[in-house]
Amino acid sequence: MRCATCRRATAPTSGRSTGTSSRPARSARLTTRVARPDLLLVGALLHDIGKGRGGDHSEVGESLAVQVGERLGFPDADVAVLGAMVRHHLLLPHTATRRDLEDPATVTRVVDTLGGNGLLLELLEALAEADSLATGPGVWSPWKRTLIHDLANRCRALLAGKSLPGPTPPTAAATELAGAVEAAGRPQVLLDPGDPAGVVVAVPYRCGSLAAAAGVLALHSLEVHAAELATLGGVAVFTFTVSPRFGGLPDPALLRSDLTRVLDGGLSLPEALARKERDYAPRGPVADPPAPARVLWFDDEATGAVVLELRGTDRIGLLHRVAAALEDCRADVRWAKRRRSAPRSSTRSGWPGAAWSAHSGSGSSWPCSGRRPAEGPADRDSHALMARLAGRGHPHSASRALSVRESRCECG
Repeated sequence: MRCATCRRATAPTSGRSTGTSSRPARSARLTTRVARPDLLLVGALLHDIGKGRGGDHSEVGESLAVQVGERLGFPDADVAVLGAMVRHHLLLPHTATRRDLEDPATVTRVVDTLGGNGLLLELLEALAEADSLATGPGVWSPWKRTLIHDLANRCRALLAGKSLPGPTPPTAAATELAGAVEAAGRPQVLLDPGDPAGVVVAVPYRCGSLAAAAGVLALHSLEVHAAELATLGGVAVFTFTVSPRFGGLPDPALLRSDLTRVLDGGLSLPEALARKERDYAPRGPVADPPAPARVLWFDDEATGAVVLELRGTDRIGLLHRVAAALEDCRADVRWAKRRRSAPRSSTRSGWPGAAWSAHSGSGSSWPCSGRRPAEGPADRDSHALMARLAGRGHPHSASRALSVRESRCECG
């Protein structure tokens, strides 16, 4: 019965598969990777069944999936797994692309949410891949694949009673690059043409270095998907996961030259990025104005930090603008992630729990170092972030999200 149901669900009604049927079709190719392929296929068919019915589609869909599972004759335990698959089908993608996976609290929260169910974790990992592949060819990117599999592997390690790996130490290449910066006092750049591609940037530590590095990458048509930041002595080392917007990776000598000019004041990134944005702006009238950016503050349930979510329309140099605004507000960015979404994007940032926070009536909160800000909660930094995001260039149609963790900048 289950096989017949799955065949009917995945059979195209015309010359091509519909969006509804493509998820089970993609899931069918992953059935040998899970212990319960029947639950994977039915869960893939039902995971978005709650859309268009009002409320959170995951919560609405859970109730409907339970009813369908009972009608299909699944045992009670399997019905519960089906409902949980629908309820939590976004848990792994959202956590992997928005949270610090090296934080044990992040992994513990996922395992606790799933009730310690290893089967459910396995099914959700496969469902996340099938859902992304069916959404579009670029959605299941090497970056997203690596993050989700890393999160799932960390959860499996916790379930098996193994100790979670600690923070990833700097690579030998990053350490060597930092040594070259300390010796010469000039920025250094190293490219990794892997899949996904990477760029390691080492510069003498100072406020504004992340914004400078991110802006130079944008100037050379590199999209940043994630960034890990470390300090080795007096050197800031940024490890970016990137993909070229066009063609291949740029010459590292050009990146190093432009970064040196930016840090020395010989190249104005805002002006250069504005020119690039104008050059790539679509011709003709704009049908609809872009959605206004929005800044939200809330508590990170995994780390206890205060979290900033910034939603804005994607544009060239977005990470540069956000990093510049945060650094202007005395925040030192520690890690960053981007998540694509439509039609908007969001940036998340968290200050460590030691920072003081005050909550406004709207539920937003303001982090600062030991004193209450002169303006209302979140007003001043929210205005700074919004000002950085505002611009005259036309935004791109794609949108993205970043997760950023910050601590107070000590440089003045």
